[in-house]
Amino acid sequence: MDLGRPAVAIRKPCALRVVTNAPSNSEEQVDADVTDNLIEQTAGTLAEVSAAPARGEVMFSSKRCSRLANPRNVAQVPAVILAGAHVIVTGNRVRALAVPSLDVTATDTLTAVGNITSGDAAIHGAPPLPAGAMTDYPTYNGIT
Repeated sequence: MDLGRPAVAIRKPCALRVVTNAPSNSEEQVDADVTDNLIEQTAGTLAEVSAAPARGEVMFSSKRCSRLANPRNVAQVPAVILAGAHVIVTGNRVRALAVPSLDVTATDTLTAVGNITSGDAAIHGAPPLPAGAMTDYPTYNGIT
């Protein structure tokens, strides 16, 4: 049955995956709000959250994400991947050996405050986010 939705490509194993979609002919905004979880896994990507990129909002907050050591899994993928038109990332702790620990794509607006990661955060925008969006990240977030 065709619901007018694009196919979602499921990637490698992930501890938490939330993908929202709206029919392609809809003006409906579909959001993803993922809050207050503990994720400890050996999976490459611990959490992947995306909301209908043209209009959706992703709220990712109060997470404790730790990629556990596994000699067979030297992951070179971000531990947490977030994508949406409006992305709010607050109060998370992400521990992973791979860099970046956090990969965020926002097509309209982004706020990231009070996050601590073990590696860098990759911040993307399409169209490019306003000047300072990437350089301000370390001011309001920590890298250990």
